[in-house]
Amino acid sequence: VDLYAYRAIAALILLSLTMVGMGITSRNSGQSGGLNILPFSPPSVTISEDALSSDERRFLLSLTEKMKMVQDLYIVLDRRWRLTMFSAMRRGEQKGMERLSGLVNHYGLTHPTSGRLLGSFGDPAIAKLYGELVKMGMVSRSEAIRAGGFIEEMMVRDFGAAAQGSQHPDLKGSFLDLQRSARNHLRYHAGAMELLGRIYRAQYLSSVEVTAIIASPLESTTPTPNP
Repeated sequence: VDLYAYRAIAALILLSLTMVGMGITSRNSGQSGGLNILPFSPPSVTISEDALSSDERRFLLSLTEKMKMVQDLYIVLDRRWRLTMFSAMRRGEQKGMERLSGLVNHYGLTHPTSGRLLGSFGDPAIAKLYGELVKMGMVSRSEAIRAGGFIEEMMVRDFGAAAQGSQHPDLKGSFLDLQRSARNHLRYHAGAMELLGRIYRAQYLSSVEVTAIIASPLESTTPTPNP
């Protein structure tokens, strides 16, 4: 385990919890709070969606809608618990959403979340999962952290599958970068649980996979250049 990285994570989360206990919250929108932010400028050139395989189109559109679900979940959890980590993660997910949206536009696809308000989704399965996670996250801070951890575990699996099934370098690179970001967020959730005197346990991935992620250092991401 990279103890330096872990201590940095713990310090950030401890600061967040301490500030909440004092009735203080941090809302500096110009800072990432130390969480993983992925800078990306949407491509300006639009090409035919026929350039993508059916699997690539499915991966891109599904993950874009799931990314909205993740972002919406953190917005709701942040409003309920006022934890700085949720606010910072929400901003990180927004950057990821911008990245996927850029690819959707680049390949001439119809954006799956266009015009959708907070908590509104076109996919019934995504809408159902969102409702379940919001319900979980309203119970307590620890359950809110578990809800966030669940969605990050799911995104780790989904981004990995999408990267494996994609041939276009811009898609594959973006999916792998966002998978690394999801693993980093999962590490934050595990650290937050430990600071609450609890142990984070796998919910979607296997125990072996989650243990390996938590025990490994934070990862950096290198955004794939625009096509």
